[in-house]
Amino acid sequence: MLLGDADVRRAVEESLNAHPGLQAGERAPRTAVHPATEREMFARVVAVDAELVRVETPDRFPDDVKVGMQFEEAVDDDESATRVFSVTDIADGKVVVDGNHPLAGQRLRFDCRVLDVRQATADELEHGHVHGPGAHH
Repeated sequence: MLLGDADVRRAVEESLNAHPGLQAGERAPRTAVHPATEREMFARVVAVDAELVRVETPDRFPDDVKVGMQFEEAVDDDESATRVFSVTDIADGKVVVDGNHPLAGQRLRFDCRVLDVRQATADELEHGHVHGPGAHH
């Protein structure tokens, strides 16, 4: 994790910064993040997008459709990107599917252990992420 980078999840970074001097092998106290209070931090994972919950007719699915099944749908015209939808309910002749991340709307808890502490390299600062040992990306 590159501390200070805009893409770092703020709650985890704040937890680590609140305990300066953590060394390799040490753990930071758990950090809990609730979507109602920290929604903007985890918008890509935690926030529920109501438009991704759809009620469909069963003719769009195989005859043996069941709750828990997953299906992909293209999200752009050339079908190079897809979104996974999970069947969450089948009732009254309708199939409910949800394309949100499985963690959407959930309380997240992070348990962090410091593996290594070092200064970021110039490349890492320029690219905005950590490079593994001997690797550029």
